[in-house]
Amino acid sequence: MTVTIRRAAATDYDAIDDVLREAFGTDEGPAVAAMVRSIRTAEFAYPDYELVAERDGHVVGQVCLSGTSVHTPDGTTRTITMLSPLAVHPTAQGTGVGSALVRAVLRKASDDGVTFVILEGSPQYYGRFGFCPAATYGLHLPIPDWAPPEAAQIVILDPQAEVPGGNVEYPPYVP
Repeated sequence: MTVTIRRAAATDYDAIDDVLREAFGTDEGPAVAAMVRSIRTAEFAYPDYELVAERDGHVVGQVCLSGTSVHTPDGTTRTITMLSPLAVHPTAQGTGVGSALVRAVLRKASDDGVTFVILEGSPQYYGRFGFCPAATYGLHLPIPDWAPPEAAQIVILDPQAEVPGGNVEYPPYVP
């Protein structure tokens, strides 16, 4: 089974919704699908960074990068890059699709000069891609109470990157 990673097209949106609903389940899936639809039309949308994984003509995975704000200690607000969400259809989980999507979107971001990416997710999963606790760099993400502090993560794509410390504020469409 060959998997192709490519930029998402408008014709993929219904299939992406299906992947998100299946991957996140009946409780969270509809909200995550709605969030991704909102990201596409929002001020912080980065359309070049919404990728899909396609196998046998079907979308089986999705990842996107978008912008979010960080309020720095000196009172300024900067836009930084966030990965959210990553989803793989349950029939394709455990096959490397998610890893391929993360590697592809981070490679594209790095090639385009993005210096770092933040996310909220499993340290065990994302650690393999170089993510580490964002607090190490003075960044604080609004993670849910049930998540460990290490779920707030960052990957440095450019070793010369200036990482502003501060409090991340998700756009209003992020639950």
